[in-house]
Amino acid sequence: MRELSMEVLLALLVALLVSHGATAAAQEPGLEGRTDIVLIDGFEAADWYTAWGRSEAPRNTTIETDGAFGGSSHLRVSVPAGEHYGTSFKYDFVDMGMAPPAEMHFRYSIRLGPTWTTDGGGGGKLPGFGATYDTAGWGGRPSDGTNGWSARMLFWQPESGRDTGATRIGYYAYHADMTGTYGANWFWSGGPIGPGGALEVGRWYQIECYVRNNTPGENDGVLRGWVDGVMVYEKTDVKFRDVERLHLENIWFDIYYGGSWVPPRDMYVDFDNVVIARNYIGPTVDEPPPILDGGAPPSDSGVDSGSPPGDSGPPAPDTGVPPGTDSGVDTGSGPDEDVSGGCGCRAMPTSRDSTPVAAWLGCVAAIAWARRRRRG
Repeated sequence: MRELSMEVLLALLVALLVSHGATAAAQEPGLEGRTDIVLIDGFEAADWYTAWGRSEAPRNTTIETDGAFGGSSHLRVSVPAGEHYGTSFKYDFVDMGMAPPAEMHFRYSIRLGPTWTTDGGGGGKLPGFGATYDTAGWGGRPSDGTNGWSARMLFWQPESGRDTGATRIGYYAYHADMTGTYGANWFWSGGPIGPGGALEVGRWYQIECYVRNNTPGENDGVLRGWVDGVMVYEKTDVKFRDVERLHLENIWFDIYYGGSWVPPRDMYVDFDNVVIARNYIGPTVDEPPPILDGGAPPSDSGVDSGSPPGDSGPPAPDTGVPPGTDSGVDTGSGPDEDVSGGCGCRAMPTSRDSTPVAAWLGCVAAIAWARRRRRG
């Protein structure tokens, strides 16, 4: 067989790299043809963590098969009794070969396990956005507009139904206008989570978060939130930064119980259908599996939430509460006492064996091999 020329070999390798994004988008029905997808992870692979730039599975994570929301498996994060974590890992845009984005959508399916409770104290953290630069924006390290920021999701005690495991959700933001030591609780409400803004135990929900960084020094940053395709939160006057160099660093997959409080019993929370994209993602077309024992039946929002790629998603329903208002709740230490576990430290691996990096290394090796063959 005639030896491949260097030009043909390089063309094949480039085509392989370009096709990686298209292949990822095809992993979920309804996302075919999307070119704005950064990451899709349905937790179907044993080494799923390599797509996040890690060389080993993060702490307290397992792959399970009991009622996955799409595909055959999902991620389970265990939170042992008496401990704060959970887990913490990140998709760092620069480390994964991207320029820091100005805005990003992040969607995941979440299901609270049957023993989930907020009775241990106030609440804690769920996955969201990070830009701490290992300096500020978490763990009682206030943001001042020049040192870092974050906008993770939070879970919190509900106004009612605590005995059922119902859990209120929202954003937990360290931002440039903060005046205290800990972040602000900006609660979601409406649509599938009702006026109390609470998730029920045992039921899958699809959470989509959106952030747009502000113009330095201006209060024009944006946070939005959707549950099952219905917008339930919007805030358009956030100031994350006063200086240009503070970008959106990463998607921060953080599960932390506390404050200073800890869970009274072993618990877990399940995740599936993770997508990171530059435009609105929307809910998956897959049907959710039956509710786990102890869960509440789903409610039909009656809202057609379809929204094409390239816009910010469907409009917010009238919930009777102005979107983006501060809850006004005095949370004391807030859900953020994670100063001993290194919650804000980079959870980066000692080696990069993610698919994009491995593909580039393969390119380098193949080119070196081809050059040696040509010399010989």
